[in-house]
Amino acid sequence: MTATTTSMSTDKIISNFPLLRFGSLLGVHSILLIFVALFLPRSSFLLSDLPPQASSRDRPQHEFLRPITAEPQLTLVWLCIGAIIVQASWASRLKYETVSVKLQLFGEDEEARVKRTMESSKERLNSIFDTVRSTFACSIFFHVILILFGAPFTECFFRTYFLALLLSVLSIYPSVYTLGSPDFLSSESRALVHRMHWQRLFAELSPRSPYERLLVFPAIGSLLGCWIGVFPIALDWDRPWQAWPLTPAYGAIVGNIVGWWSSLTYDTIIFLADVDKASIAEKAHAENKSVSSKKKKVGSKQKEAKTL
Repeated sequence: MTATTTSMSTDKIISNFPLLRFGSLLGVHSILLIFVALFLPRSSFLLSDLPPQASSRDRPQHEFLRPITAEPQLTLVWLCIGAIIVQASWASRLKYETVSVKLQLFGEDEEARVKRTMESSKERLNSIFDTVRSTFACSIFFHVILILFGAPFTECFFRTYFLALLLSVLSIYPSVYTLGSPDFLSSESRALVHRMHWQRLFAELSPRSPYERLLVFPAIGSLLGCWIGVFPIALDWDRPWQAWPLTPAYGAIVGNIVGWWSSLTYDTIIFLADVDKASIAEKAHAENKSVSSKKKKVGSKQKEAKTL
């Protein structure tokens, strides 16, 4: 009975998922994130002269890249600031959509609606505080992981931390703001269900609804993009853009955008498949109905013939 109810709820969520609206939202936020990656770090040097190129002076790099590669640590700071703004906007919109879908599925009486309206501002502040706290806590965890994987510890300590903060903002911030952070100390059934929800999404990697995929796919994409972005640093080219941690940071941003659009593409394929299944089922039902009506006509004619 529970599995049937879950399947029905998932089917309703898929049918109610606004593909066109989320396509436009992802387009806007992707453009904003690209702007953050390519143009926001350049604002540091609009009013000052760029420092000289530190490496490969015999092969000058493109003028567009000079403001980005001149001060990698400052570039990471700008990336973190811009990513926080973009992810905050995206997470708030995603949470609004998930709450709206739950209300459409399960309904809401007048008393609950009034109570939710009165507590919405307080709940929003608590969600923001919880999200910021969890994001910074996960940034410390990512920092330790990066160091264990060989990132510079003493020479580029702050660069490594800003990369960890960027990873946390891209992968953790939307999920915590939308779902709420799991409580590992509580033994209540509600907290247990919430922990199992997080475990299903990020340990088992088993999202069941379009909204869950919009959380899981970008998080995986950010981590994979950061990991892939490490490989160009090992190349013996001695180019300014190979400075730590520019390529992992930009790889994480690209991976996040790819995760967004992979999720939407996956949901579009499922939606079209469901539409095709529904049309096939409708045709089969119409054919069965016509066959049964023909059989009834034949049976009535045979009865008339017997009576004659």
